[in-house]
Amino acid sequence: MGKINTKEQSIKKRINTEKIILIVLSVLFSLYAITLFFPMLWIFYNSVRHGSDFVFRQWQVTPLTISNYVNLFKETPMVTMVLNSLVLAIVTSTFQIFATASMAHATASFRWRGSSVFYFIAISVMFIPTSGTLGIVYRLMSDLNLLDLHIGVVILASNGMGFSYLMLYSVYKNISPTYAEAAEIDGAGYWRRFLTIITPQAGATLIAMWILGFIGCWNDYAFPKIFLPSHKTLAVGVYEFSTKASQTGGTGYPQLFAAISISIIPILILFLAFQKQIMTISVGGGIKE
Repeated sequence: MGKINTKEQSIKKRINTEKIILIVLSVLFSLYAITLFFPMLWIFYNSVRHGSDFVFRQWQVTPLTISNYVNLFKETPMVTMVLNSLVLAIVTSTFQIFATASMAHATASFRWRGSSVFYFIAISVMFIPTSGTLGIVYRLMSDLNLLDLHIGVVILASNGMGFSYLMLYSVYKNISPTYAEAAEIDGAGYWRRFLTIITPQAGATLIAMWILGFIGCWNDYAFPKIFLPSHKTLAVGVYEFSTKASQTGGTGYPQLFAAISISIIPILILFLAFQKQIMTISVGGGIKE
């Protein structure tokens, strides 16, 4: 009996210790989450304040106003910038994920001469900084008459390489070929097998990679600024607003915060709608080996 009581006490002590550790970790991570969430709240709060209140009454409670948002749409081409960003982000991320998925499946599911070379090239570009090739890319786009055209930026993004390729390669590598082989016996062609049999099994990963690609394109400033000079996107507009705000002595910052708040909305919607796909990248299938 003494040994049993001692064992039960040991188990209870371990459980209590684990609870204490869990509580401490929960508090620490909650504080960390607050530090991440606080800047967004601060930006939104100051976006509905007057410029003079932001400068001279920083820590005082002052009347709120939506005039910064109203003036933003009246005085700037905000609607055009938002539409340009949406179209560019949706089209670019779609073509990018299609090109990457096609290349990843071709190199992961088939053995052909040169497949290992393509794999090495796709991985090696991750070690080359974008700024190091920007001059050459600009000259190439100029020679091909693709500057200031949306199709040019889409082509640049649809290279099928980098981190997305590495992720999708590992996914396609672990998908069972049984369904595709059965469809091939029934007469299905390659594209039908790829689009309707294989790719749906990687649906969660594809959605997650598409969302990450959308966010990256939505927040991108350099490529639209360089390759689409006459098609201003929201990221470029926010940069210009920040330049103007710094020249007003601080009174223009609330309008800048309003533009930033607008730019955050699509990202928040995407994250809230697809947070499970973003956080959990998995491969589903009806066949277990």
